[in-house]
Amino acid sequence: MSGLLKFDLWAAIGKPNPHADAIAEAEQRRLDTEYERAEREAIINEPTLPPAGSEARRIIDLNHERMIRGLLKAVRK
Repeated sequence: MSGLLKFDLWAAIGKPNPHADAIAEAEQRRLDTEYERAEREAIINEPTLPPAGSEARRIIDLNHERMIRGLLKAVRK
């Protein structure tokens, strides 16, 4: 049965599939929807930063600054 799923009647008779554009558009819409869902999910699950001025936020900011300085130093080499 799986062989029949891949069988293209239009290719078998040597003509282009008149529905190929509609099939491609449907696949693109499906991929767009999947991408948008994953993006929304990532935004929802993104951790919130501690409030500005807190000790936890200061540690995060210092680590971020250290990482950026390291990246800039690596680029200059």
